Amino acid sequence: MNKITIHLILFILIIHSLGQAQDRIIKGKVIDILDNPVTGVNITIKNYTHLATITNHEGTYRIRLPEYAEILIFSIKGKKTEEAIIGEQTVIDIILKDEINSKVRKFGLALNLMLGDSRIASENIVDNPYWTDNQDMGYHGGILLTFQYSNFLAFMVGANLSSYEASFQLENFDNANQEKELLTDKDGDIFYRIIQANVVEKNSIGAIEIPLFVNFSYLNYKRFSLYTNLGTYFSLITHSEYSVEGHANHVGYYPDYHVILYNLEEYGFTNDDVNEGGEWNIQNNFSIAAHVGVGVKMKVSKNLNISFGAGTKFGISDLGYSEAKHINDFITTVGEPGKTTIRIDGLQLNINYIF
Repeated sequence: MNKITIHLILFILIIHSLGQAQDRIIKGKVIDILDNPVTGVNITIKNYTHLATITNHEGTYRIRLPEYAEILIFSIKGKKTEEAIIGEQTVIDIILKDEINSKVRKFGLALNLMLGDSRIASENIVDNPYWTDNQDMGYHGGILLTFQYSNFLAFMVGANLSSYEASFQLENFDNANQEKELLTDKDGDIFYRIIQANVVEKNSIGAIEIPLFVNFSYLNYKRFSLYTNLGTYFSLITHSEYSVEGHANHVGYYPDYHVILYNLEEYGFTNDDVNEGGEWNIQNNFSIAAHVGVGVKMKVSKNLNISFGAGTKFGISDLGYSEAKHINDFITTVGEPGKTTIRIDGLQLNINYIF
């Protein structure tokens, strides 16, 4: 081999080694907000997409960069694209967040719970000076079938068992000087019923419900996001009961004879402690309620979300409280109660597993 050939080979090797010296190796790992490795992330040089690599099953990558490389781009469907300035770095780790509007289209099952103060309210009872409506414990629990359309939007439908407790209180009632309805006794004589009473009436309503609502998630921060639920509950009332306690005095004034009768149980004129209960005859066993809820959603794992917040469910349709439950109830002492609805305000918990 002559000297010219040797010098030429040495020159080529020197040029190649200088070119190699200008290249450098960048490596790192790509994870999501739950610290899980993200596989298949495309890693390219900005403005030079012909140089690229992807992350492996462990989320790691290794790429040889030319001297002119300044910015790396990390992208994959369903995640926000991230850019990283290379500078003098040799290790670049990246956290990819979910793309809010990316389509997910996955089904799931959720446990749906709510606990709070329930109220069975009638228009005229709220405004009456003698009767007051008091809140008590209410709850519902059930299963939801969820369809996660995107990271922002989900649809839910399911079945719940619900219970609503509330009470009406009649305090220091005396209708002696009030306008009263003229009644007829069992003998055909007309009379006015005069009532002095202090009673507490407790009511319980149970229902099977079908919830149907939309869930919006927004303002994502790492594992957490805010949510809003909007929807409707279709309820079939399965039982309605009442119990009443207190004291009541009933007398009858007969205007034709100008006499007052009392302590005649067969005519309903008694002066006794009250302690009774029974079924509440609701005319409309099917009702519709609206639902609004807000809170915080936490992403526990890739498939599991837990939501916790506050919500309200308020009746839209009238239950049809138009028959007296007992001799001392609102209809007997005052008159028609008006539109009667159910409401519950409280805390809600939703545990959702996405398949």
